[in-house]
Amino acid sequence: MTVAVIGDVGGQRRCLAGALRSLGADTARFELPEGLTVVQVGDLVGAVKDDIRVVEDVGWWMDRNPGRWVQVIGNWELGVLEGRYLWRSNRKDEPPAPDPHLVQMLRGWVASGAMVVAVGVVSHRGGSALVTHAGLTRSMWSRSCGGLMDAVQCAALVNSFGVVAGSPVIRPGEMGGSSFGEPGPLWASSREVWSSWRGKGAMPFHQVHGHTSGFMWGKQAWYDGYDSALVESVTVKPDCRHVWFEEGDKRIVGIDPGLWPRSKPGDLHPLILRGGEVVNVAVMAP
Repeated sequence: MTVAVIGDVGGQRRCLAGALRSLGADTARFELPEGLTVVQVGDLVGAVKDDIRVVEDVGWWMDRNPGRWVQVIGNWELGVLEGRYLWRSNRKDEPPAPDPHLVQMLRGWVASGAMVVAVGVVSHRGGSALVTHAGLTRSMWSRSCGGLMDAVQCAALVNSFGVVAGSPVIRPGEMGGSSFGEPGPLWASSREVWSSWRGKGAMPFHQVHGHTSGFMWGKQAWYDGYDSALVESVTVKPDCRHVWFEEGDKRIVGIDPGLWPRSKPGDLHPLILRGGEVVNVAVMAP
């Protein structure tokens, strides 16, 4: 089995289609190649006109490829579930209200278990990886997840928290104006995630996340706050817009491509786990 993990889409329908075609998918018939499972890390929407069409497309991918499109919820979907769009800090005007049909579709996915917070991927070699929208910090792993050493078990527990008020999953971090110290996997910045694990000993499993990469792909530079000591542990891969944080023998891969309306289809590159190593994708609905 091959698993392809796709980063944040932000309503950029052409980019999603381009990424799927690069995997050999038939975007006219919504058919994935045999043996391929897609995991999308959330933030399908981005307050743009194609949001509904992107979500409708993903609905078709789910229907036509049962069990082989796994949808993770992002913080933008969380906002839509609450009947509002998030807004970027540099915008002064009020965000538009999301279309009621879009809200209904996403709420249906959560209710049916089609959209989850966390996914565990395991290989026949015994390794495992946790896929979430923003990444799991060490503090949440140790306090809220009991230090579970298996990504599949950790995914099941994280999903059991749900996306309801008071859930540790939706705790804001620095991106939400909070200094709580334990941001959830829908809101943690990559800086918060990487800093929480750096120098703290072996990580229990690999991780893959979207949400933030810390790196400005257009300017080829780090955002403020990503100090040199931290980024020494990170490998930037500009050809695919991925960043790899390493601690010991484990890796956290950030795959947010930073798409915006002028992005090209080739700017969204899936992270591919291939070679027959992946034998199961385990998803536990809330």
